[in-house]
Amino acid sequence: MATEMMCPTLQVSTTSSTTTTSTTTNFPSEFNVNLVKNGDGETGSCETSNGIKRPTSWNYNGEVTQVAYNNPKHGPMSLSSPGPRNRGNCYFFGQISSSTTMWQTIYLNNTVAAVLIDSLTVNFRLSAWIGGWEDQNDNAKISLTFLNQFSQQVGYVTNIGPVSASDRNYISMMLYREAGGVVPIGARVAKVLVTFTRTAQKSNDGSVDNIALVLHQ
Repeated sequence: MATEMMCPTLQVSTTSSTTTTSTTTNFPSEFNVNLVKNGDGETGSCETSNGIKRPTSWNYNGEVTQVAYNNPKHGPMSLSSPGPRNRGNCYFFGQISSSTTMWQTIYLNNTVAAVLIDSLTVNFRLSAWIGGWEDQNDNAKISLTFLNQFSQQVGYVTNIGPVSASDRNYISMMLYREAGGVVPIGARVAKVLVTFTRTAQKSNDGSVDNIALVLHQ
Protein backbone atom coordinates (compact mmCIF):
# COMPACT_ATOMS: atom_id res chain seq x y z
CA MET A 1 0.00 0.00 0.00
CA ALA A 2 1.37 3.41 -0.89
CA THR A 3 2.27 5.62 2.08
CA GLU A 4 1.77 9.32 2.06
CA MET A 5 2.65 11.62 4.92
CA MET A 6 0.87 14.95 5.22
CA CYS A 7 1.43 17.49 8.00
CA PRO A 8 -1.27 20.17 8.17
CA THR A 9 -0.11 23.33 9.93
CA LEU A 10 -2.27 25.59 12.08
CA GLN A 11 -1.20 29.24 12.14
CA VAL A 12 -2.10 31.14 15.30
CA SER A 13 -1.27 34.82 15.37
CA THR A 14 -1.61 37.25 18.29
CA THR A 15 -1.11 41.01 17.95
CA SER A 16 -0.59 43.65 20.65
CA SER A 17 0.02 47.36 20.36
CA THR A 18 3.76 46.84 20.64
CA THR A 19 4.61 43.36 19.26
CA THR A 20 3.33 40.79 16.81
CA THR A 21 3.95 37.11 17.58
CA SER A 22 3.38 34.29 15.11
CA THR A 23 3.12 30.76 16.57
CA THR A 24 3.15 27.66 14.38
CA THR A 25 1.93 24.30 15.71
CA ASN A 26 2.67 21.20 13.67
CA PHE A 27 0.18 18.38 14.15
CA PRO A 28 1.20 14.78 13.43
CA SER A 29 -1.20 13.71 10.71
CA GLU A 30 -0.94 10.43 8.85
CA PHE A 31 -3.26 9.86 5.92
CA ASN A 32 -3.45 6.94 3.50
CA VAL A 33 -1.47 4.78 5.93
CA ASN A 34 -2.72 1.52 7.44
CA LEU A 35 -3.13 2.17 11.18
CA VAL A 36 -3.62 -1.51 12.01
CA LYS A 37 -0.46 -3.19 13.22
CA ASN A 38 0.20 -6.58 11.65
CA GLY A 39 -3.07 -6.57 9.76
CA ASP A 40 -1.60 -9.03 7.28
CA GLY A 41 -0.25 -11.59 9.76
CA GLU A 42 3.30 -11.19 8.48
CA THR A 43 4.83 -9.98 11.76
CA GLY A 44 6.03 -12.79 14.00
CA SER A 45 5.90 -16.52 13.33
CA CYS A 46 3.03 -18.42 11.70
CA GLU A 47 1.70 -21.85 12.62
CA THR A 48 2.71 -24.54 10.11
CA SER A 49 1.12 -27.51 11.87
CA ASN A 50 -1.86 -27.94 14.23
CA GLY A 51 -0.59 -25.77 17.09
CA ILE A 52 -1.55 -22.25 18.14
CA LYS A 53 0.43 -19.12 17.27
CA ARG A 54 -1.02 -16.04 18.92
CA PRO A 55 -1.48 -13.06 16.60
CA THR A 56 1.38 -10.58 16.97
CA SER A 57 0.39 -7.01 18.01
CA TRP A 58 -3.20 -8.06 18.76
CA ASN A 59 -5.08 -8.66 21.99
CA TYR A 60 -7.01 -11.92 21.79
CA ASN A 61 -9.55 -14.19 23.44
CA GLY A 62 -9.76 -17.88 22.55
CA GLU A 63 -7.51 -19.86 20.23
CA VAL A 64 -7.27 -17.44 17.31
CA THR A 65 -4.13 -18.36 15.35
CA GLN A 66 -1.74 -16.66 12.97
CA VAL A 67 -1.39 -19.47 10.46
CA ALA A 68 0.61 -20.13 7.31
CA TYR A 69 -1.04 -20.59 3.94
CA ASN A 70 -0.68 -24.20 2.74
CA ASN A 71 -0.73 -25.51 6.31
CA PRO A 72 -1.46 -29.25 5.88
CA LYS A 73 -2.92 -29.58 9.41
CA HIS A 74 -5.00 -26.48 10.08
CA GLY A 75 -6.55 -23.56 8.24
CA PRO A 76 -8.60 -23.64 5.06
CA MET A 77 -6.46 -21.45 2.81
CA SER A 78 -3.69 -22.34 0.40
CA LEU A 79 -1.49 -19.98 -1.56
CA SER A 80 -3.63 -20.77 -4.62
CA SER A 81 -7.01 -20.18 -2.92
CA PRO A 82 -8.84 -17.17 -4.39
CA GLY A 83 -8.04 -14.12 -2.29
CA PRO A 84 -5.63 -11.21 -1.99
CA ARG A 85 -2.84 -11.01 -4.54
CA ASN A 86 -0.45 -9.55 -1.96
CA ARG A 87 -1.29 -12.20 0.62
CA GLY A 88 2.20 -12.88 1.91
CA ASN A 89 2.73 -16.13 3.80
CA CYS A 90 0.22 -15.92 6.65
CA TYR A 91 -3.34 -15.04 7.66
CA PHE A 92 -5.60 -15.35 10.72
CA PHE A 93 -8.16 -18.04 11.48
CA GLY A 94 -10.33 -19.10 14.41
CA GLN A 95 -8.57 -22.44 15.11
CA ILE A 96 -10.78 -24.59 17.39
CA SER A 97 -12.79 -22.20 19.59
CA SER A 98 -16.50 -21.90 18.89
CA SER A 99 -16.06 -18.14 19.06
CA THR A 100 -12.79 -16.25 19.33
CA THR A 101 -11.76 -12.64 18.98
CA MET A 102 -8.76 -10.41 18.48
CA TRP A 103 -8.66 -6.64 18.73
CA GLN A 104 -6.52 -3.51 18.62
CA THR A 105 -6.92 -0.10 20.19
CA ILE A 106 -5.65 2.74 18.01
CA TYR A 107 -5.08 6.18 19.56
CA LEU A 108 -6.03 8.75 16.96
CA ASN A 109 -4.25 11.59 18.78
CA ASN A 110 -1.01 9.99 17.64
CA THR A 111 -2.23 10.02 14.07
CA VAL A 112 -4.31 13.08 13.25
CA ALA A 113 -5.07 16.47 14.80
CA ALA A 114 -8.25 16.53 16.87
CA VAL A 115 -9.23 19.83 15.26
CA LEU A 116 -9.44 18.07 11.89
CA ILE A 117 -11.63 15.29 13.28
CA ASP A 118 -13.93 17.71 15.08
CA SER A 119 -14.39 19.75 11.91
CA LEU A 120 -15.58 16.56 10.14
CA THR A 121 -12.80 16.69 7.56
CA VAL A 122 -11.33 13.23 8.21
CA ASN A 123 -12.71 10.12 6.51
CA PHE A 124 -11.99 6.46 7.22
CA ARG A 125 -11.96 3.21 5.25
CA LEU A 126 -12.09 -0.20 6.94
CA SER A 127 -11.20 -3.15 4.71
CA ALA A 128 -10.10 -6.79 4.77
CA TRP A 129 -10.21 -10.09 2.90
CA ILE A 130 -12.65 -12.41 4.66
CA GLY A 131 -13.58 -16.04 4.02
CA GLY A 132 -13.97 -19.62 5.17
CA TRP A 133 -13.88 -23.27 4.20
CA GLU A 134 -15.93 -24.88 1.40
CA ASP A 135 -19.63 -25.38 2.26
CA GLN A 136 -19.33 -24.54 5.97
CA ASN A 137 -20.51 -21.19 7.32
CA ASP A 138 -17.65 -20.68 9.76
CA ASN A 139 -17.00 -16.99 9.37
CA ALA A 140 -15.18 -13.84 10.42
CA LYS A 141 -16.54 -10.34 10.99
CA ILE A 142 -14.68 -7.09 11.63
CA SER A 143 -16.13 -4.13 13.52
CA LEU A 144 -14.82 -0.60 14.01
CA THR A 145 -15.92 1.48 17.00
CA PHE A 146 -14.88 5.08 17.70
CA LEU A 147 -14.55 6.23 21.30
CA ASN A 148 -14.12 9.67 22.84
CA GLN A 149 -11.60 10.66 25.52
CA PHE A 150 -13.91 9.19 28.18
CA SER A 151 -14.03 5.78 26.41
CA GLN A 152 -17.64 6.39 25.35
CA GLN A 153 -18.81 5.38 21.89
CA VAL A 154 -19.28 8.17 19.38
CA GLY A 155 -20.93 7.65 16.00
CA TYR A 156 -21.97 4.28 14.66
CA VAL A 157 -20.24 0.90 14.71
CA THR A 158 -19.02 -0.04 11.23
CA ASN A 159 -19.01 -3.73 10.26
CA ILE A 160 -17.59 -5.69 7.35
CA GLY A 161 -18.37 -9.38 6.91
CA PRO A 162 -19.23 -12.05 7.60
CA VAL A 163 -18.85 -13.88 4.28
CA SER A 164 -21.16 -16.88 3.96
CA ALA A 165 -20.54 -20.19 2.17
CA SER A 166 -22.98 -19.13 -0.54
CA ASP A 167 -21.09 -15.83 -0.98
CA ARG A 168 -18.00 -17.94 -1.66
CA ASN A 169 -19.82 -20.31 -4.03
CA TYR A 170 -19.10 -23.07 -1.51
CA ILE A 171 -15.36 -23.06 -2.08
CA SER A 172 -12.49 -22.12 0.24
CA MET A 173 -11.63 -18.51 -0.53
CA MET A 174 -11.50 -14.95 0.75
CA LEU A 175 -13.53 -12.05 -0.58
CA TYR A 176 -12.68 -8.36 -0.30
CA ARG A 177 -14.96 -6.27 1.87
CA GLU A 178 -14.78 -2.59 2.80
CA ALA A 179 -16.84 0.17 4.39
CA GLY A 180 -16.16 3.80 5.15
CA GLY A 181 -17.46 7.13 6.34
CA VAL A 182 -16.56 10.26 8.27
CA VAL A 183 -14.71 10.01 11.57
CA PRO A 184 -17.24 11.36 14.11
CA ILE A 185 -16.76 14.46 16.21
CA GLY A 186 -15.02 13.69 19.47
CA ALA A 187 -13.37 10.47 18.27
CA ARG A 188 -10.00 9.97 19.94
CA VAL A 189 -9.70 6.19 19.85
CA ALA A 190 -10.57 3.53 17.25
CA LYS A 191 -11.14 -0.07 18.27
CA VAL A 192 -10.83 -2.75 15.57
CA LEU A 193 -12.41 -6.06 16.63
CA VAL A 194 -12.28 -9.33 14.66
CA THR A 195 -14.74 -12.08 15.64
CA PHE A 196 -14.38 -15.65 14.35
CA THR A 197 -17.43 -17.94 14.66
CA ARG A 198 -17.58 -21.71 14.23
CA THR A 199 -20.83 -23.17 12.86
CA ALA A 200 -19.84 -26.78 12.05
CA GLN A 201 -17.31 -29.52 12.80
CA LYS A 202 -14.38 -29.00 15.19
CA SER A 203 -12.32 -26.32 13.47
CA ASN A 204 -13.26 -22.66 13.38
CA ASP A 205 -12.38 -21.90 9.76
CA GLY A 206 -13.37 -18.24 9.74
CA SER A 207 -10.41 -16.55 8.03
CA VAL A 208 -9.18 -13.02 7.42
CA ASP A 209 -6.17 -11.31 5.89
CA ASN A 210 -4.95 -7.79 5.03
CA ILE A 211 -6.99 -5.95 7.66
CA ALA A 212 -6.65 -2.19 7.19
CA LEU A 213 -7.93 1.04 8.72
CA VAL A 214 -6.96 4.07 6.68
CA LEU A 215 -7.75 7.74 7.31
CA HIS A 216 -7.96 10.16 4.41
CA GLN A 217 -9.27 13.60 3.46
